[in-house]
Amino acid sequence: MVAYLSLIEPSSASNLTVIHAKSISHLNNMAPKRLEKLDLSRALRKIGMHEIVRRVVKKTDANKNMRMHDRGDVILGAISAIAVGARKTRSLSELAGELRGKIGIKSFPERSTLSRLWRRLDKPLYEVFLELSSGAIKLSGKKVSFGRIIALDVKGVLSKCRISKRGFIKGRVARGLKIHLETINGVPARVFFHDASSHDTYYVDDFLKDIGRCDHVVADRAFFDLELMAKLSKRGVSFTTRTKGSVKFHFVDEFVDGSILVKRYIRIIDGVRIWRYKGVSTLDNKTVFDITTTLKDYKFALTLYALRWDIEVVFRHLSNMRFRLLGYSYHGFVSSVLLFLIVYLLAIIYAALSRRRKSISEMLEKFERWFRRVCCGHKPP
Repeated sequence: MVAYLSLIEPSSASNLTVIHAKSISHLNNMAPKRLEKLDLSRALRKIGMHEIVRRVVKKTDANKNMRMHDRGDVILGAISAIAVGARKTRSLSELAGELRGKIGIKSFPERSTLSRLWRRLDKPLYEVFLELSSGAIKLSGKKVSFGRIIALDVKGVLSKCRISKRGFIKGRVARGLKIHLETINGVPARVFFHDASSHDTYYVDDFLKDIGRCDHVVADRAFFDLELMAKLSKRGVSFTTRTKGSVKFHFVDEFVDGSILVKRYIRIIDGVRIWRYKGVSTLDNKTVFDITTTLKDYKFALTLYALRWDIEVVFRHLSNMRFRLLGYSYHGFVSSVLLFLIVYLLAIIYAALSRRRKSISEMLEKFERWFRRVCCGHKPP
């Protein structure tokens, strides 16, 4: 039997161009490209972290009034220490000190000095975050055939530090802080910070001011706002969220789609049609979905809303990384969140550039094993 390699797929009866298998035997004998070993120092070089940090330190004038430690070295050391497992300010200084020769920094401050430096590091850290986010979004591609998927969500952090206030966090009223996050195609793109007393929609205008035509916004029920939906729809942007039970809609019709009875409602705001779709199972009469959207195709709206889970995955990874505050001031809170987000972006960018389909946890585990091998002098189990 003779094997052939098809070059074109015929749409009808036509002459098929083929290449005999023997004529491409030299391709079969080519050695596959070896995958590089994953380690943190190679990741920093491959992404160009030293150049990025040097550029943002100069842009933000972070080295103003510098006495001993270069702020660029402090940023690189903190990022590297968190990537290999540091979760406290003390361990941050210890691990960064051990990594100095491996990541190319001269010095790193002690715990007490680091706590005073957070106020000089939050701005350059945010610039580093934006640069890595832009690169990660380009690597992620598009989730749908047109437009971007923009997800909004808020995460509450329980804390008793002096800047925290009482608010609704994790289903109860408690003292804490809030992280307002925006993802684009599943990648953290923008983040704002506030105490727990702020409403989840506090920064919604800042998130959506640069939104483009044909983008799709998906958010949780806390962002339900009919006027905002109408405003975005006029700009060519769709908005999909879960329905608030207290809002009244006008019944239009109902139809059966498989085992789901879909009820369609409408509300017109400022000339814009806003649809509510409620799906009820015909088997057990339970509600399957209840969404409000500016899209007329409810299946497309459900698909978009399912992609909102990407932002929940980001928060879950931060929890798996054992996120915690590295300082008790506002600047310490901001710097802590940014450092963990930067490490998250570092892992997904390096995985993509090294052609590895590994999760964030697996990438961070690789970094920790590399650290134990090169700094502790033994091969980890």
